[in-house]
Amino acid sequence: MTATDTTVCLLTADGRGAVAVLAVEGPGADSAVARWFRSASGWQLAKLPLGRIAFGRWAADDGEEVVIVRTESGLEIQCHGGIAASRAIVQSLVESGVARLDSAGWQQQHARDSIAAQAAERLGLCATERAALVLLDQYNGALRAELEQAIAAIERGDYSQAEQQLSTLAKRWEVGRILTTPARVVLTGPPNVGKSSLINALVGYQRAIVFDTPGTTRDVVTASTAIEGWAVDLVDTAGLRQATDGVEQSGIELAQAELANADLVVLVGEAEQWLADQPPAFEFAQWFADRPTVRVANKCDRLTNQSQELLCKHASELILTSAIEPHGAAPLLEAIAGRVVPSMLEPQAAVPFTLEQQQAILAACNLLTSNQPETAALLLQALL
Repeated sequence: MTATDTTVCLLTADGRGAVAVLAVEGPGADSAVARWFRSASGWQLAKLPLGRIAFGRWAADDGEEVVIVRTESGLEIQCHGGIAASRAIVQSLVESGVARLDSAGWQQQHARDSIAAQAAERLGLCATERAALVLLDQYNGALRAELEQAIAAIERGDYSQAEQQLSTLAKRWEVGRILTTPARVVLTGPPNVGKSSLINALVGYQRAIVFDTPGTTRDVVTASTAIEGWAVDLVDTAGLRQATDGVEQSGIELAQAELANADLVVLVGEAEQWLADQPPAFEFAQWFADRPTVRVANKCDRLTNQSQELLCKHASELILTSAIEPHGAAPLLEAIAGRVVPSMLEPQAAVPFTLEQQQAILAACNLLTSNQPETAALLLQALL
């Protein structure tokens, strides 16, 4: 595809909606749209001034109702939302020789710079408003401005200032990495300790099947939620024990794979187990030894108040929960928030939001440390 091509791009989401919007741009935009547009008033598209609209139908006098708007870069077509109408219009334009352009390509053409284009492409992937607002700051220039300041510091020989700025940016990757990818919290432990019930209690509805028979959960079950404005996936896995059949063994292997990639592991055992100094799933501990872990004593409603106090003194790091009591999972929710929710950011703070950006920032820091400022500046400049 070249800069002289005429293109069509669906600007709204490819799904159900009230209105779908398509952009047709390039030297042949008017002629391509005019071939299919039937103006209700007889208005010729070539005479349509900037900002004016023309109402009509597409392809036939009884075809899809559309509104055409003249923009600075071409024509905008508005039609009924949904998949069928927008796809039919795109297909007819493609038949006329118009090139189909995806949203990422359109953003690349229209964004002010590479960072803004990447941010715009990812905005639609944000699961929460809080994440979208951070990414919107990057689209509006927060990250670019910070990188330009670091480059300027390098060019004037203030390497310590540049290194400090880059170090601060690198620390904010804890925010950037979960803007479009939810933090993954994996619940693990022996069968029938209440992992599924805890997930149901945390999300407020029955996402996981609960039954008294050990080994009920054989597959990975994920519940998506938001904690303090950040997207989190809660993952329920098969109970850890020596498998009794092939199906259970497959479930345990899936659990192992999930534990290896967890942002946080929640090790769940019955309160009575912990009180008896019998850590749950001890023989499987190596599977998540290198992952951040919180330890939960569930079913604490079965203990007397005295036993609960004794358990807290015996293992102060334990989180006591009860999935069947109102607010019984609240302590676990607070613990998850403390581990996976990022630190508070100042408004309009610069945040790296792609792995490429983070790796370049870390590499530039190392180059400054090893007295290679020119190379560091070039590496940062390549991000802009």
